[in-house]
Amino acid sequence: MDLQGIQLYFAYGSNLFFEQMRKKYASVAFVNIAYYPNFTLAFTRKSRLKKRKGGWAADMIFSPNDHVWGVVYALAPSDLLLLDWQEVVHLKDGYLRQKIVVFSPRGEQYVAWTYFVKMKQGNGLPHPLYMKKILGGAEQHNLPTAYINFLKSTRVLDI
Repeated sequence: MDLQGIQLYFAYGSNLFFEQMRKKYASVAFVNIAYYPNFTLAFTRKSRLKKRKGGWAADMIFSPNDHVWGVVYALAPSDLLLLDWQEVVHLKDGYLRQKIVVFSPRGEQYVAWTYFVKMKQGNGLPHPLYMKKILGGAEQHNLPTAYINFLKSTRVLDI
């Protein structure tokens, strides 16, 4: 596997769940937990997945003094391109890949790719299974307790 040109990726949605990433991307490696300042987690795009029918997909929106916690992963360039397909960057209502600067709890900075919804459709509720995966990944990586409590308090679809 060619790891030349390794790329960093900041995951904040269901890709927090390491087993999901490992199943899809052979090169994935955990780097650190991190946060993106002045943004909050929101659900601004209707999910295209049948198993999450009616649910909304994760996004980050500007919100002064808030943080979105997540995980920095290292990926081979070929796996980053596969991730683009997962995040439907080719569709006008998909995600846009952008570089951001995130910070570890110790203040280390990482320049990493992440995804933002291109065309925000509102602010909806996530499917319970989707939220369970986000929460499971957050717990798996020992994200801060306050953030895990925030995720636990997030309303989900009533199915």
